[in-house]
Parts: sequence; structure tokens; C-alpha cells
Amino acid sequence: MLKQEVRDPALYNAIITAIATGCSRLVEIANKVGENTSICTAYLKNLTALGLIKREVPYDEDSSRRSVYTIEDNMFRFWYRFIPENRSVISRGAAELAYKNIEPEISHYMGKAFEEICTHYLWRLLLAGKSPVNFLSLGRWWWRIR
Repeated sequence: MLKQEVRDPALYNAIITAIATGCSRLVEIANKVGENTSICTAYLKNLTALGLIKREVPYDEDSSRRSVYTIEDNMFRFWYRFIPENRSVISRGAAELAYKNIEPEISHYMGKAFEEICTHYLWRLLLAGKSPVNFLSLGRWWWRIR
């Protein structure tokens, strides 16, 4: 898909892989892919426009200094996080060995998916008039760990 949408799919793939493997801030992503932040910013904007990644800020903040990037689609998140490093064993039919490699990280991967499920559920309750709390918006919040 990237080959059809962009001119330099290698750098786009590297950026998506960096995000999938834990880099969420612009500086971390730029360091991981070996590019400066201004180049990465342009690529991140294109990936956002394509709907592949999302830029998030903590709930009720507008600060770009605390923004993080996440992969929007769960299938893409799974693919870029687990498949490249297990491609060799998967291509040899060793599904159980691939799962052994993936399983220790699966709860971390599922954390974001669970957050999304909970968000959808809360909206569903609110719209059905069954929410114990009325709200106007939902979001994530995080702080800097020192």
C-alpha cells in the first residue's frame, strides 16, 4: 500500500516500525530512523493524512510538547510490531515458535486495543442513556516519568 501512496516507502516503513516498537515522541522516532526531526515531521504528517498513524496529546491539553504518535489501525500495529522480526520463522511454517516470540509482548500490544474497546463501550453506554456518568469527550492522559 505504501508503495502506491508515497515516494519513499523505506523511510515511511522505518517510521511506522519505530512507532510500533515503542518510539512515540518525535525525537525518539527521528533518532531511531536516523533522520532529523524536520524531515520526520513531514513524513509523520503524510502518514497521519493517510490514516495510518495518529498524533495524540494528553486529554484536555493543546501542548505539542507532550504529543505522542501511535499507529491508528490495530492490524498495522500488530504487523509492524511482530511480523518483521518473526518473518523468517513464519515463512518456514513455525507458527508455534513465532507465537513463543510474540506472546511475552502481547499484553502490552493489547493494552491499547483494550483502551479503544473501553472508549467505544463508554460512548455506546452514553448514547444509549445508560452511562452512570455524563461526559462530553473522552481521551487519554499521561505524564512524564522522571
